[in-house]
Amino acid sequence: MMPENLHSHSFNGKTAMNHEHRHGLTGVTNEIPNLTEHVHHITGYITFNHGHEHYFSFSTGPALVVESGHIHYYHGISAASHEHVHFIHGYTAIFLD
Repeated sequence: MMPENLHSHSFNGKTAMNHEHRHGLTGVTNEIPNLTEHVHHITGYITFNHGHEHYFSFSTGPALVVESGHIHYYHGISAASHEHVHFIHGYTAIFLD
C-alpha cells in the first residue's frame, strides 16, 4: 500500500495578556496524510518573556476550506509557569491542496 502524501501547517501568533505580559509562539504542526477530515497536533514552547516560558500541547480543529486549500483553527491553554497560564488561539497558515 502506497503511503498518502503528508502535509503540515506553520503557525504563529501571540498569547492572550496575563500577569501584565504576553508571549509569542511560532511552529509547525505534525505531518499527517492528506485526508479530507483531519486535525493536527501542535506542541512547543512560547517565547521566553518576563523571566519565563510556557509549554503548550493541543490539537487543532478540523480542516476549514479556503481558496486554494485549507487551514485549521487552534485554541488551548499553556502549561502553568510562574503561577499563571496564557490562552492561545489562532489559525494555521494555508496548505495549498
